[in-house]
Amino acid sequence: MAPSITEILFAMNMGDHLMAVTDFCDYPEEARVLRSAGRTIGRMDQPDFEQFAVLRPDLILATDLTPPDVIARLHQPPRIQVAGLRHASLEGLFAEIAFLGRITGVPSLAAGLLRDLRARRSAVESAIRALNPQTHRSAILLLGIEDDLQPGWSPGANTWPDDLLSIAQTENLARQLGQSWGQVSFEALLKFDPEVIIVGVGASSADQQRFQQQLLAMQTHPVWRRLQAVRTNRVHAIPSEDLNIPGPRMLTVLEAIAETVWPEAFQQQD
Repeated sequence: MAPSITEILFAMNMGDHLMAVTDFCDYPEEARVLRSAGRTIGRMDQPDFEQFAVLRPDLILATDLTPPDVIARLHQPPRIQVAGLRHASLEGLFAEIAFLGRITGVPSLAAGLLRDLRARRSAVESAIRALNPQTHRSAILLLGIEDDLQPGWSPGANTWPDDLLSIAQTENLARQLGQSWGQVSFEALLKFDPEVIIVGVGASSADQQRFQQQLLAMQTHPVWRRLQAVRTNRVHAIPSEDLNIPGPRMLTVLEAIAETVWPEAFQQQD
């Protein structure tokens, strides 16, 4: 059970049907409890086939990270059905939630989750539309900032964060890197000169303190201080945990991006 699928099933209130998860499933807390109790089948790409024989599940769910030869083995015996899931966009997530609802026999639960997620998307789009912005605002989303203030990695075209930026009427400058996931250099950062910089930051107090120290260091750094986002205090953190897995938390990321790039749209709602 891949982390994104585990998250979807718990969001559908189907978590009590899970017999086991992978070594990487740690959200929500109930998934972490299953893993800690030894209810795990190992890695997505190297599962424990003996564990499948012990558990005898009715359904095994895989992703594009599961190698074809592993999936072929899981199809034996024929009583096991394997569903491979992959989503690189919000609509892809919605389609797979509906698919999971069908193959698990609970389409109504999937429909309920979809109504909630689609309503949250519509609320974001309506808030931005109410501003009647004539252009997109430019931004770059960094998965983190290194200790030496190197910008780190950023999602480019054909990634789910890029899709969320587009929905939030935001120009994703990392598209210019020409890679789905590219490392941003100082030279590229200067060239981009984004209006807004969004950084994935951990929830721990140590991570939060480290980010605040980085913000201070940017003010005197030879590159960062030249960026308009730094000069105008438009460098903002969003929870890095939500950036790890493309599941229902994608809506949380979308809301965070929109409120960061278009704060005036959401201040009007308060």
